[in-house]
Amino acid sequence: MSGTKPPSSVAWAIDAIPGASDFKGVERALLSVLNDWMRGQINRALDADTLERDDYRRLIALAENNPMAQHHLTLTGGVGKAKVALGETLLNESHAAQAAAIDRLLTEHVGNRDEQDALANLDPREATRSYVQEKGNATISRAFFQELVDTGEYPTLTAAAMSVSQTHGASPETARRMKRRYNDYIAERAREESPDLREAEAKTLALGQAIIDQAKANIGLSPRHAAQVMGRSVVSGRGARGIASRAGWAPKQMDQDTAELMQLVGKALPRDGKVVIGSKKDIEDQLQVRLPHPKGRSFQVAKPSSRADRSETAAVCLSGNISKRVLFHEVGHALETLNPAANAVAYAWLKRRTQGYQEQSLRELTGIRYDRSERAIRDEFVDAYVGKTYRPYGGVQLNEALAMGLERLSDPRAAGELALRDPDHLAMVLTALQQEPMA
Repeated sequence: MSGTKPPSSVAWAIDAIPGASDFKGVERALLSVLNDWMRGQINRALDADTLERDDYRRLIALAENNPMAQHHLTLTGGVGKAKVALGETLLNESHAAQAAAIDRLLTEHVGNRDEQDALANLDPREATRSYVQEKGNATISRAFFQELVDTGEYPTLTAAAMSVSQTHGASPETARRMKRRYNDYIAERAREESPDLREAEAKTLALGQAIIDQAKANIGLSPRHAAQVMGRSVVSGRGARGIASRAGWAPKQMDQDTAELMQLVGKALPRDGKVVIGSKKDIEDQLQVRLPHPKGRSFQVAKPSSRADRSETAAVCLSGNISKRVLFHEVGHALETLNPAANAVAYAWLKRRTQGYQEQSLRELTGIRYDRSERAIRDEFVDAYVGKTYRPYGGVQLNEALAMGLERLSDPRAAGELALRDPDHLAMVLTALQQEPMA
């Protein structure tokens, strides 16, 4: 073993274990001694603050080849420790450069630090509330319904008004979609009434588009190449299109949005990895598993794997009011399931940001009626949901940090807001997306 490695490195620890992957034929007493000693070497390796890619691979390979080592890593949370150490290494390599690139775009599109802070602290909701107070809900809603009639979407004002009411026959999906359009309509009218808000909106959109363009340039996949990655890695279930159509998301647009998503995640997707996107039935048929009822919420699930730190197949179960943003979010989870390096970056960053804070009820943190069992660690995140906590699953250190960041790259306004309010989070996302799959 080369003397350039520190004594606590994983390479030293693993190489120092004689026959670590095959203890057959060794007497029981000697086996016990060797295993105790091996666990000590693994613990020493995990004490390091950082971990090189090759050493991480060696540790995971040891766990997969030696049941005793795998059992020890499971009991001690060793895979999680290793991923934090690997993530710290990867963050140290790239995060600062990504943060500097974001800072340059902020200066170019917004201005100096004071101007950036002013734009970040501007709350469009306040302008929207003022607009509603001034005009009145009755006047605004009548104008909204009249616009639907004028465009030929509904024959009469009454028919348009009934489209937002389940009590008058509208389906839940239609009612939710129309209420979202009504809120967007109010926000747009409020911007038209406020020159300052219009200027802020223009700056945020320009910044966000520049951020998205930069993220795609980092990955370097052309639309044609991204479409090839999509054909290789994405399996779209038959039920996905029906769910999308009911949510007002045209299947053709869904395909285009998925191809655009590949321009962001295609570099980090393993060639042998698969992302299955579909309905509950689609996923159950593909993965041969039984899933809980989605209850109107999309979620990601992984196929059980023999790997200690990842799966080869991830699935996105679509349900309810899905959109481009929802797709980007759930594929963010799938990416972490398939790529240990991306998972390591997100998990290490989250541990770094939340160090010293205590878990709290997500319901209490947000005022939103999340399940009482859902908890999060509070920080100055753009959304409290970023800090949601989970138990590890199959070696994957579950979190919301990457998914919540990736979903904002689906829309220039959301991307611009993230750059303004939490550029550190955005830099982590751009770093994670550049992590090539590990062998």
